[in-house]
Amino acid sequence: MSKSKRAIVVFPKFENIFHIEQLRKQFDPLAMTIEPHITLVFPFESDLLVESLQAHIRQAIQGLSPFPIRLHGITGSDDEYLFMNIKRGNDQLIELHDRLYSGILAEYLRVEHTYVPHLTVGRLKGKATFLTALEASQQMDAIFQTIIEEVAVYRVDDKKPIEAIFRL
Repeated sequence: MSKSKRAIVVFPKFENIFHIEQLRKQFDPLAMTIEPHITLVFPFESDLLVESLQAHIRQAIQGLSPFPIRLHGITGSDDEYLFMNIKRGNDQLIELHDRLYSGILAEYLRVEHTYVPHLTVGRLKGKATFLTALEASQQMDAIFQTIIEEVAVYRVDDKKPIEAIFRL
């Protein structure tokens, strides 16, 4: 059985998402690979059957309802990443993250990192480049709001990357 590399994400549907897309085109090497997203389960490689993963996700999100999120402001992390900050919806995203990293996905949780929900808008090499990009990104003062209604299984490096979508 071959292994697949997957992640579980939400794809926020902001009316003004083009601002995020512009920043990502400038600073994020993954901008052309995956739409703006918030990662709930970070990429993991496994031979889990699609049916097993889908059953786990259905069980993990059971009883959850769509919820609002609001993003505003950009900060840096590890002298490499630019993150859009989540100002509303953090608790619900953390709950989703925790629920998903149970059962068959528990072994993939990386406990050396605290989960901080965010939307990555840049990944840069070199401290000087990072600081320049961080300063330039401060000009964007837009507020991004939407309702999170679904989670998606994303297959990394696949021609049809969205494997499944689950409504809350």
